[in-house]
Amino acid sequence: MGIIEHWVYPGYGRCGCCRRPWNRCEIHHTTYGGEGMGCFPLCAECWRELSVEERLVYYREMYEEWVMWDKVLGREAEGFENCGVWGQIESAVREGK
Repeated sequence: MGIIEHWVYPGYGRCGCCRRPWNRCEIHHTTYGGEGMGCFPLCAECWRELSVEERLVYYREMYEEWVMWDKVLGREAEGFENCGVWGQIESAVREGK
């Protein structure tokens, strides 16, 4: 279902698990770190269905993409990899946020 919806709505990001576009499902927003810091690699439905360890796979994929873009853009020094962001995200997911 998700891949078909993605073809119909190609300009939207999507859930890392079911691949449904964000305009076709409810996101699960995970708050981490300081005020205003958050991410949403999973829709609310996938979040409910997955275990913590299964969720972390998708959060890690998202984080690795962020790190890759920091490297592409030449921002490694101040980027996600050197700021402890992964630990904050992992803690938030383990806490059910």
